[in-house]
Amino acid sequence: MSTPTIDTPPAKVPLSAARRMTLTIGIIPVAVLVVIGAFLVTGFSVTNQPFDYASTVPASSGTVVVKSDNASLNFTPSGDNAVHVSVHGSYSGHRPGVSASRQGNQVMVYVECRSGWRQQCRIDVSVSVPSKQPITVHDTNGSVTAQNLAGDLELGSTNGSINVAASTGPITMTTSNGSIDANQLTSQTVDAKSSNGAISIAFATPPQTVNASTSNGSIDIHAPITGGASYYAQVSSTRGAVLLGDGFSDRFATRTINATTSNGRIEIGP
Repeated sequence: MSTPTIDTPPAKVPLSAARRMTLTIGIIPVAVLVVIGAFLVTGFSVTNQPFDYASTVPASSGTVVVKSDNASLNFTPSGDNAVHVSVHGSYSGHRPGVSASRQGNQVMVYVECRSGWRQQCRIDVSVSVPSKQPITVHDTNGSVTAQNLAGDLELGSTNGSINVAASTGPITMTTSNGSIDANQLTSQTVDAKSSNGAISIAFATPPQTVNASTSNGSIDIHAPITGGASYYAQVSSTRGAVLLGDGFSDRFATRTINATTSNGRIEIGP
């Protein structure tokens, strides 16, 4: 009887140093891609948390000053002698910071809402004040809205629009990148300035002084001429049509309107 033959596997040839280097170089990019992919999946998977804040501060004889970053602000009359601050929204990562307090004869409100890598923040801030309370606002990356107020309003925004309705006191509105819209005003003095945005102002009663300027945007101003009211309007547009209605070219008028834009149409009328 013959003895069965058993095949012996060939001996493994050890990899040369060059071959090992080639395999290592090929594996590294794959491993890096796997790690990056896993990081991106977990990095963008953020969980939003609800955020709510409420505070009431006794009003003072001075100004309500609001300084805010990355939040929309809305101002309304409170109906009492207090300043009410209410904040609603959501966030992930860094928790929003909000505070309201009396400092001397002023009420100070601070709002911070951070957004960035792996953190989001979206909040709306409502501030109710006594109707005749002066307000000063410095807002970054957010819109500002005010309505039915009678005090002096100094509203400023960087990268946000400004909207005012049915206010009676002097108003100053300034934004670097945003539109300005004010309507149903009974204010005697209004100043509006935007670097890149349209300006629209409409009055319910004749104003005394109106100044509006923008670098890139149209300007529309509408004021009543009822009761014999007339205006002396001085306008300038480098690139754009200028339209003046009847009653707005009276050089002897005590009511004045100044409007200037570099790129945009200007229309002034009743």
